[in-house]
Amino acid sequence: MSSQPTTALIILGNALFLQPSDDVLSLTLFSRDDFSKCFSGDGNKATIEESSIETLHIIVKSTDFSNMYDPDALISLSKFVKSGCGTVSVHLLAGEWGQPGMEDVDVVKTSLIMAGLRLDSLEERDDGSKILTGEKTSDENKES
Repeated sequence: MSSQPTTALIILGNALFLQPSDDVLSLTLFSRDDFSKCFSGDGNKATIEESSIETLHIIVKSTDFSNMYDPDALISLSKFVKSGCGTVSVHLLAGEWGQPGMEDVDVVKTSLIMAGLRLDSLEERDDGSKILTGEKTSDENKES
């Protein structure tokens, strides 16, 4: 059995701001439809085991948010995040193209909660970027 990465980075659109290391799964998506199924192994996407990701970062520019961010995708992706220690951080990037609005923040908050995550923090950066982080506390309410 091959070793599974414990960190995943999903970049929506042209928001790349770092070069991930080899032990980080990095996916760049240019279609909103690919977001919810990016760990399913279809086509060029990655096959990830359920409950194997400790840290998931989703990165999107404020100008790409409405076209690329699918709030329902987190519901599909949350099964890949480890219970009790897994976190999901959504990075709303600001810059010369604009800043994320509070309506975008509200959409992300709602999607984190709908995915069964507890909202941990909302961090605002000096440039106007926002990072929302949720924690997957347990699967105890999950039906067998």
